[in-house]
Amino acid sequence: NKEMFVKMYSISQISAMFTYFKNISADLQNLILEFLVEEAFFNSRNENIQKQVQKKLLNIVAGFEKKEGSVFKLWSEEISKIFVRKATQEEDSPYAEIVPKMKKSLKFLKTIEEAKSKLNVNIKRKPSFSGDSEKFGKRKASKDLKELEIASTVEELKRNCEGFQRLLGTQTLLIPIESEEALQNIKELKECFSNLGIMEEILAFDKGKKATFEKLESNTEKAEALEVLVDFLVGLLTKPSNLVRETANSAFKCFARQISKNSLGNLTNIILTPAEKATEMLDIGEGNEEEEKEMGDDGTDEDGDDEQEELIPVDE
Repeated sequence: NKEMFVKMYSISQISAMFTYFKNISADLQNLILEFLVEEAFFNSRNENIQKQVQKKLLNIVAGFEKKEGSVFKLWSEEISKIFVRKATQEEDSPYAEIVPKMKKSLKFLKTIEEAKSKLNVNIKRKPSFSGDSEKFGKRKASKDLKELEIASTVEELKRNCEGFQRLLGTQTLLIPIESEEALQNIKELKECFSNLGIMEEILAFDKGKKATFEKLESNTEKAEALEVLVDFLVGLLTKPSNLVRETANSAFKCFARQISKNSLGNLTNIILTPAEKATEMLDIGEGNEEEEKEMGDDGTDEDGDDEQEELIPVDE
């Protein structure tokens, strides 16, 4: 009806402010997100509008995931915090059962962020001594090389943390929409994070035991965990959700340098496999095609791509 059309048009214009304006103040940004979360989950007057706004909200996050070179900020986590706060304040909330699960996931995200903050290392790249002592020069060069290796490992750990933050952040945001699947994915991601031993590596660095650092590919258990993660990411790329695909894509870049030969071989096989057989290999669930088409109702293309894919991150 006319009222619904006007409301959806207004919501579309408000959500598009992230696209129209390069600089949005933090206060305005929070107001927009607060409004969209309210309309997406707590305004029960019209279920259809709720679903449409949910898609718009997820597509805003997907746009930020797709934007290259932006400063790392977990938008999905910020929106989840707004949701949890509103759901907690609401009496007889229909989300009462999932709020504790979201809080638990948000707490795990905070743990990763706190661990990542320990990875602050400054490598002093002083020029090697070129005096008469050849022995001193070699010793200095060896020390510089070790420092560079440590810095490389630290950057790798930071990328790994950000990859898991993106994946867990997106799945946390999806709990109110796809509760069962999102919670299962979170469980698998936590298990994978543990098996990769990332937290142990960070704790070792924090205690000054830099010599205990170990490349993932040099450890069989960690290498297998990384292969499981790559398979998990490939599976996410088959999902109809634009946000899930963009998150998988950006997270994949965080682990790209560590991909094993086996994982690379599997990826190559998928690329070279005919579409029909590749679908069977990836075990894509039925109904994805219908879900893709349904997404066209809120301004997205039938293949699930969002019309706002060139979103510009706001400057804080």
